Amino acid sequence: MAHSLITRLLQISPAIAVAAYAASFVAGGQAVATDEAPAAPSVALVSDIPSHEGSYVASLAPAAASAWDGSEGWTISLRDSSGEPVEGAALEVEAWQPEATDAVSRIAEAKALGSGQYRVDGIALGSSGWWNVKLAIAGAAVAADSLAFNLVIR
Repeated sequence: MAHSLITRLLQISPAIAVAAYAASFVAGGQAVATDEAPAAPSVALVSDIPSHEGSYVASLAPAAASAWDGSEGWTISLRDSSGEPVEGAALEVEAWQPEATDAVSRIAEAKALGSGQYRVDGIALGSSGWWNVKLAIAGAAVAADSLAFNLVIR
């Protein structure tokens, strides 16, 4: 299945994208080979994700373009529903692989960089497959909310 289709499905519905991703590798019980796998996931997979309560919109990107797995950290952009940068939020990030039998959560707190930008270190997505990255938003000056980034690394 084309990477661009998976990318678009992730933007519309993570559940549909995960099903399409799984279907692209299994057909009638037989593994399907493809030479179309990208070298790195696209940052577009995790841009402008709305929070569960609709209070925020967030994007997630590797801090260094060459470290697509986040081994050099992640940058989170957080805006309110009107598009204004959110300052003073306490962000907790939890990453795990739902399909992994030995799934272990990786949890880290983000540090404020200013202008609605936050940095999180200590969460590298080194294994291929589906990753769910939960962002919990809290703080005295902001409403509590959460959202989930879904990434597929091939």
